[in-house]
Amino acid sequence: MAQYLLILIASNAKAQSNNGVFVVMKFGAKANADISLALMSAWKEVCALGTPSKVVILEWVYMLSPVTLEGPCKAPVKVQVRGKLKAPADPNKFNKASWVTFQRIDQFILSGAGSFDG
Repeated sequence: MAQYLLILIASNAKAQSNNGVFVVMKFGAKANADISLALMSAWKEVCALGTPSKVVILEWVYMLSPVTLEGPCKAPVKVQVRGKLKAPADPNKFNKASWVTFQRIDQFILSGAGSFDG
């Protein structure tokens, strides 16, 4: 029983270790590369949490293909953009009418000193 409790506490501590902050670099994002998949992975985790959380995009330049960040989310969500997100230069890379879409999200905050370069 004590071993089971120790394993349970250790796995819970690992899951909680980010304090609700999800940095896209930990999901595979790299500077000067497309971070769409990393952003979507971080978003899915944040949106599924039952506590307020945020996705952080650090101070680098990144490429970003068209993405949709969609709720509903289980708790308030923030996206903090510190870096520069650049749209694809080739218009043929757009398979939809928008570049970055946020939809069906209650209590959503977009913040940071970064930029969207579309």
